[in-house]
Amino acid sequence: MPLIDVNDTFLLVVDIQEKLFPRVAEHDVVLDKVLFTINGVKIFNMPILVTEQNPAGLGSTIAQVESALPRYNPDEKKVFNAFACRSFADKAVHLGRNTVVLIGIETHICILQTAIEALDRGMRVYVVADAVGSMDPEDHRRALDRLGQLGAVVTTSQSLIYEMMRDAGDPRFKDLLEMIKTGRKRHHPLYTFDEHDED
Repeated sequence: MPLIDVNDTFLLVVDIQEKLFPRVAEHDVVLDKVLFTINGVKIFNMPILVTEQNPAGLGSTIAQVESALPRYNPDEKKVFNAFACRSFADKAVHLGRNTVVLIGIETHICILQTAIEALDRGMRVYVVADAVGSMDPEDHRRALDRLGQLGAVVTTSQSLIYEMMRDAGDPRFKDLLEMIKTGRKRHHPLYTFDEHDED
């Protein structure tokens, strides 16, 4: 399987809403990775679509995510599979891109069903494991296992963005390093970089 093609990919932010997201297990960690992913794909000017599940009952997309988006125009839905929402499906088809990256909630419901539909449509699907979540961690784990078995690429936020970047010689790599360094203030990194590593 080839590496991800940023020119054939869009990001879908699924249902990160005011009344639902705070109930997700470790939602603060998930939020950090959601924002990292959004800011990462913005480096590549990748299209970003957003859905909201029954916003009249579950509220709008949370403020931190909305403010990170280059454009906020969510597709409202009541179905769990985003592709069953006509307005979203039309936008996705209009983009003409064959790979979708999924972040948001809940892993075992809307993420899972949307991913399965995308796979059935012949698309490549990346599910960002640390940027999706469920209220019950067991639901989250089982859904990720199933998604991998079905053919989705189950990855992490940092692995995804590095796969998109490809080359430390890319001028945009400094933007990525700045994101990593900012994240270090809250987390212990797996890898560290010295200033000379940027060259």
